[in-house]
Amino acid sequence: MKKITTIFLTLLSMFTIFGLLGVQTVKAAEPKKYIFSTERTTILVNTNEAISRNNIELHFGGQVVTANEFNIAAPTAGLEVTATHIKATSNGTHRFLLQHQSLNMYVYVISKSAAANEYLLYEENYDGITNGQLPEGYQLVSGKAHVLNGKLIVDAVAASPAIVLLPEHLKGLTNYIIETDFTIKEAKEATRWASVMFRYAPKNYFQMAIRQGATANNGIEFAKSINNAWNVPVTASYKENIDANKSYRLKIEVFQNKVKEYINDELIIEYNQAIDYERGFIGMQANGSIAVYDNFKVRMPVEYDVEPKVKLPNVADVYEPVTGIVNPPTTLTRFKDKATLNTYLAGKRPATLILNVNNDLQVLDSSGNVAGSLEEILVLMNGKMIPAIETEDAALARLFGTTLLEYQIMDFFVISKTPEVILAAREDNEMARGILKINEIPENLHDIRSATNSAQAIATLLPAGLIDKKMVNYLQHRLVTVFAEAKSNLELDLALFSGVNGILTDKPIDLINKYEAVTEKTHIREVFFIAHRGLHNGYNNSLGPENSLEVSLAAYERGAKIIEIDIHLTKDKQLVVMHDNTTNRTAEFDFTVASTDLEWLVATKLKDVSNTGREFKIPSFADFLDAFKDKDVVLFVEVKPTNAELMQKLHELLIEKDMYEKVVVIMFGAQNAITQKTVSPEMSNGHLVSGLITDNKERTLLNVLSDVVPIKTTFNTQYGGLTSEIVRALTHRGVTIWPWTVDALQDMKHLYEAGVGGITTNNFDLIKDSWLLIEFERTSYEYNLKTPQAFRIEGKLRTHDQEEYPLVGNLILIDDGGTGIEINNQGEVVKATNPGVAYFYTKVMGEFPDGTTYQITSDVIKITVVSGEAPDIETPGDDTPTPSKNKVGLIIGLTLGGLAVVGGGAALTFFLIRKKNKGDNY
Repeated sequence: MKKITTIFLTLLSMFTIFGLLGVQTVKAAEPKKYIFSTERTTILVNTNEAISRNNIELHFGGQVVTANEFNIAAPTAGLEVTATHIKATSNGTHRFLLQHQSLNMYVYVISKSAAANEYLLYEENYDGITNGQLPEGYQLVSGKAHVLNGKLIVDAVAASPAIVLLPEHLKGLTNYIIETDFTIKEAKEATRWASVMFRYAPKNYFQMAIRQGATANNGIEFAKSINNAWNVPVTASYKENIDANKSYRLKIEVFQNKVKEYINDELIIEYNQAIDYERGFIGMQANGSIAVYDNFKVRMPVEYDVEPKVKLPNVADVYEPVTGIVNPPTTLTRFKDKATLNTYLAGKRPATLILNVNNDLQVLDSSGNVAGSLEEILVLMNGKMIPAIETEDAALARLFGTTLLEYQIMDFFVISKTPEVILAAREDNEMARGILKINEIPENLHDIRSATNSAQAIATLLPAGLIDKKMVNYLQHRLVTVFAEAKSNLELDLALFSGVNGILTDKPIDLINKYEAVTEKTHIREVFFIAHRGLHNGYNNSLGPENSLEVSLAAYERGAKIIEIDIHLTKDKQLVVMHDNTTNRTAEFDFTVASTDLEWLVATKLKDVSNTGREFKIPSFADFLDAFKDKDVVLFVEVKPTNAELMQKLHELLIEKDMYEKVVVIMFGAQNAITQKTVSPEMSNGHLVSGLITDNKERTLLNVLSDVVPIKTTFNTQYGGLTSEIVRALTHRGVTIWPWTVDALQDMKHLYEAGVGGITTNNFDLIKDSWLLIEFERTSYEYNLKTPQAFRIEGKLRTHDQEEYPLVGNLILIDDGGTGIEINNQGEVVKATNPGVAYFYTKVMGEFPDGTTYQITSDVIKITVVSGEAPDIETPGDDTPTPSKNKVGLIIGLTLGGLAVVGGGAALTFFLIRKKNKGDNY
């Protein structure tokens, strides 16, 4: 028996050892793959380590082939190539010609000893280079560059820019550390600069730029060239200006999306969103300066030699409903289960999918069960919807953001009721677009703006049942993106007609179907028109010169709801309204604003360019605030120079004048927006830019998101190239668009029909007679069944120049709530049969000066039918106000066949009954 037991235990041990019980097998590690493509042209190996040709792949034309299937020709010395493997027999950089089908390209193999902890990618001290020449492999792109006495000189003092690139084997790499000795020998002025570029391709690259005046706020930059336009997300100052007689050691650490810039081992700038470009050349650039470089070295620690996680699309390919609604609200919904997700992916789908993610990065379905890992769900989504998380856990919000960064996803939301959660997510990933959820509407709507901006949220999320068009308009007027959560079909309609920018619903396909049922071009939210520098009829024909108090008041009287002005800081630290750095162009005397006290400036006459015969003087900003304090207007204040002191003074003056609620701050300098997050975090900001729009939607989205999301601003772009496709794509991301400076009617119409947030123009008068919006003094009524009394619902139409006309007509039924309510074609409530609540809206057709028509919709009208004692109802009287113009008499509605916007009742088009004037022919 003992023997049998021994045999059994021995067998059991063997089963256990060999994995026959419990299936405990150890999977062999996958061999490393070495990948070439037209972009990945360099691989890294250990010297004397044979690499099987089976493990060397070419990714080309949608195919993957191994080195057994492509030809290796012309290997350089130190590279052994056989039928089975390749091997570097010496440390350094080696090259061969890769040939496959139509492809012929040189690729590179960089090798190090197995014991070394880093790869030496490139090193040059220029000592052996003949004066006047460039080292082998350098490319001079523009300007002048040469070696002189063992140093590289990049000369752009006469003509800019000068650009020189290092050898091409570096362009196939993503991660490395760049070091060089550097100085600026000469500069045209202190603002001129030189740089080290990386991930360079023509017109598109990153760089560390150093100004000769390095102590300026933007003395050191991490900058992006995007389609040859600058985007500078981070700037900093150095402790001293660049001394031509000193050498400074620059170091740039580049690892995946992270960039660190050092001078003399002091960390100056850190940036964590460098995913616009993945690979490219390394080089140097000078602009208005002569720069000197020496001891150039590029290396890669072994820990930098990593493959990124599964690469997913940077931005989502969002489904766009085919609809007549101009720029409809984006759709958001919560993740239900994988089956529903697969249904979305097969057809119509919401723009954003909100995931319930736990701390183990698992996605839970609506029943609380694990549906899959976050990676699994993201791979399944495959960039077809924008991922989002809704959480009150700051640590989880951070984890979600950093995880998406590893997948190189730039396009996502973090939704929370807690501002600190959004701020935490943005600390670790500044591409996190926060949505601040607010469940109760405060008495002062400005509190919503303050809370949203303080949380650095890109949008606020409000309950659909508690909002209306007037409330939404107020917030959008002040650059707040408004989303609404709708929990019923009725609330979908309430949200839609309020003009919100996005709707969260558990019925996203129903909402999309509502959109697609609308075929007529219809505006549900106001497009604001902004009087540029206060002008209303061009530079030379307005009622005063640009940025004068008088012309801005004239623009207000003509109906401008937003007036844009420019401010500078004077010598005595006061704020003055002026566009240029000097007064030469606009005033009778030439002063440099920053070098002149305010009292001299405000005593200076502005040029009367419109020949009004009146006297105009340069206004102080304080006087501007006083003049507009009691007026229903918002001031877009453009901060001209990059200046932290100016931002602080602006904040203090707005508080002193109690004008915080009526001001939005816009700027070209991104650093001003960054400063404002500290100085006045409750303020709305717009970033003035140009050059970010390309003919590729994905590239444009990457450009815009990487510009405005880290600094949490709106997109205030030069209007060229802006399309409705781009506007709608950005609306899905909570980004509103405010193009400038648009003076031609054709361009205005194009942007209006694209549904931008607002249009900045010098020619406000062009559209001053066009319908702006429909208004009702009351949007809530009661009808008592016990003591029925007919009454008429009346509204008014308002033009851009504030002319008002009475509006009488049929209302379009959204939901009668079972009331059996009847309203005649004069807008009179004549009958109801049951208690309940009925909802209506109306729409009107407007006209541009050239005859082009458009439709705008009203807010929702609520009529509560009650069966109790007669309430104290305030009903409109019969007296009709008389328009102040003879142009229009009365506006009435004619009932037509067809569907309403939401399919609830008879459609309505309003026509103008014009009073016949002398000479009219009908």
